[in-house]
Amino acid sequence: MLLSFVFGGRGASGTNFADLRRTCRYNARVKATEDWDFREDYRGARDQFLSEIEENLRFKNFRQANRKYEEMYSSLLISDVATYNRVLHLFGNLQSPEKARKILKTMDKNCDPNAISFNTVMSSYAKKRDVRMVERLFKEGFSNAALEPNEYSYTILLNAYASVGNDDQVDRVLEEMKQRSIQPNVVTMTSVMRAFAKRGDGKTVSRIFSEMEDKGPVPDRVAYTVLLHALGRAGQVEKAEDVLKRMLAKQIQPDVVVIATMMSMYLKAQDYLRVRDYYELLEKYRLPVNDAVASILMEVVEAKGDVKEAERLFEELCRSSKMLQDDESTRN
Repeated sequence: MLLSFVFGGRGASGTNFADLRRTCRYNARVKATEDWDFREDYRGARDQFLSEIEENLRFKNFRQANRKYEEMYSSLLISDVATYNRVLHLFGNLQSPEKARKILKTMDKNCDPNAISFNTVMSSYAKKRDVRMVERLFKEGFSNAALEPNEYSYTILLNAYASVGNDDQVDRVLEEMKQRSIQPNVVTMTSVMRAFAKRGDGKTVSRIFSEMEDKGPVPDRVAYTVLLHALGRAGQVEKAEDVLKRMLAKQIQPDVVVIATMMSMYLKAQDYLRVRDYYELLEKYRLPVNDAVASILMEVVEAKGDVKEAERLFEELCRSSKMLQDDESTRN
């Protein structure tokens, strides 16, 4: 849950001085601007500008997008934190984190940024794996008592450290979260596992998963899938089998991604009988055959050099796909 934004101290009469400062800043701009008629549809005009900014950014017309932003700013259509956060998201994800950060630094001319503002810009830097800037923004935004990081703030920071394999910092951040009484949920922990898995660090993925089993949060199917994928990349078939048994024992039904992961492991080990066994599990759970499964099966047939088996398999895949489609149509 997002933490509420603390605007500032209050006087003895209950006056919120931060609100007054913000109102004065805004009124000064209103008086300096004569070409905006406030009787017009403010929301419609604002949304039109945002739409045009997004369109120009998607087509990489950055100069025009920046021009639209300046026009929007001078027209007093960007003065609240929600609108600023939308602008930060657009520029941070479609142009550059640097542009989003420049806008973030000018927000206090109209309003004070909140946790979402900093999270948005941090996220854009995290996607670039710029850990230094993620750290810097985290400190800038949450180093004082006026604004506290929320779970998503920590998730971004954790993913940034995990993406570069810094498990010591991951442990430090998790400990800091506990001290702040912020319990990471399964989505946060799974995203950290996935970041380490992408680096091929199956050992750390297994360690995090074990800690989740012991201390929580309880792993879900996605967490199990990430662990199985990491074990598969490391060729640890027996451990993967053990993990899958534990998953089934907890009444967590595998999906097609889990089945495909197991099939891929046995394909690499050239154990074609086990590939077939897991393919039959798809029929048991009435799961669709995706491209990954079909590709694995065709590789098995190709390895055997059996043309008739390839033809039979192709017909079977087509029939299986049609049965699942008919079943889906019946349910709808």
